[in-house]
Amino acid sequence: MVAQLDSKASIRGGCAGDKGCILVKRVNTRNGPTAQESFDCATLSIICFDLETSPTGGGLRFGATELVGIIRAMVITIDGPAGSGKSTAARKVAARLEVPYLDTGAMYRAITHVALLRGIPLEDEQAVVELARQTRLEVDCGPTHARVRADGHDISEAVRSLKVTQATGAVARIQPVRDLMVAEQRRLGRRLGSFVTEGRDQGSIVFPDADMKFVLEAELEQRALRRLRDLQVDGEEVEFREVIYDLKTRDANDSVQWSSLLRPDAAIVIDTTDLSIAQVVDCLLGHIRAVIPWPNASAQS
Repeated sequence: MVAQLDSKASIRGGCAGDKGCILVKRVNTRNGPTAQESFDCATLSIICFDLETSPTGGGLRFGATELVGIIRAMVITIDGPAGSGKSTAARKVAARLEVPYLDTGAMYRAITHVALLRGIPLEDEQAVVELARQTRLEVDCGPTHARVRADGHDISEAVRSLKVTQATGAVARIQPVRDLMVAEQRRLGRRLGSFVTEGRDQGSIVFPDADMKFVLEAELEQRALRRLRDLQVDGEEVEFREVIYDLKTRDANDSVQWSSLLRPDAAIVIDTTDLSIAQVVDCLLGHIRAVIPWPNASAQS
């Protein structure tokens, strides 16, 4: 994961691999403080030719900058059922690691919202697929938020309604739509380099070579209570039994997406039933810290 830059050969070796972006940890020898910069592999390969050995013996220099190490792009996936806490946990872990947060569920919700808005029957799969092809989705993957726009309109709040939530499963089960979303998520991943992503098929299908894969689970009643609170905060008038029914339906349809991650050693499975979100985040970061030497992974809540 980390390559020490003690020769031109080793820095070129640090550029090798299938991920498009890396993080260069550096020290500015004029100003002193350590900083970090992202380069894509091609760019770094080019500047390697202009590097010279640092007079301090600490690595290689590029102008006034002493490069001290390379950390490859880090991809962390968090999958699991609705209400398990994966969205909140992914967002907070991304913020702690200071990397983007990719909310893939918002993409399916966006297509569903537009279809409902335009009166397109969700059972008309061909029409929904054509809509998904034509709709221009933009996902803002900030480390503390995720906003989504469809054809230039910010629909970040609209896609969280109970109506959209209950209808999204029908859209997500259309395989050509899934294929389009998976391709777009991978494109976003290549652009982002390092990121935390959550959904139902992130570690199993979209990013099977992720550095770390997690599955969050929780008992149905606890997940329903969490979901109910979220909906009520958003101003939705909904009863507990409606949420239970919705989650059961979604579990029956969606669990196959992450089932392969439940095999031994396929992913780290965490039961969040009796854990606070702070405890879940610390647990995730503890596992990450043990495997990936990421600069901010050791920060505590």
